[in-house]
Amino acid sequence: MDIPQVNPNFETNVPGIFIAGELGGMGLIRKTASQGMQAIENIAKLKGSSNPYDVVIIGAGPAGLAATLGAMEKKLRFVTIEQEEALAAASSNIRATRSS
Repeated sequence: MDIPQVNPNFETNVPGIFIAGELGGMGLIRKTASQGMQAIENIAKLKGSSNPYDVVIIGAGPAGLAATLGAMEKKLRFVTIEQEEALAAASSNIRATRSS
């Protein structure tokens, strides 16, 4: 499997696209959650565009949940999208949105 090229700030070789967690090759829950928060810290430095969202979080696994919480904490305009009904092995649903 090919792993995307990601710099230390979790930004891919496509500017503005950040990857944390399993997609970036990290499978450990604690590490992926940490990466989700770190990615949001870097994204928060870029906020202020005219886009409707500062960040779109794809996936509500450990990295996505951590990123969602980080986005809430940083007061970012965000949406979290998850294709499954259960998130990170929990039996709840999420379609979290926040816009300011």
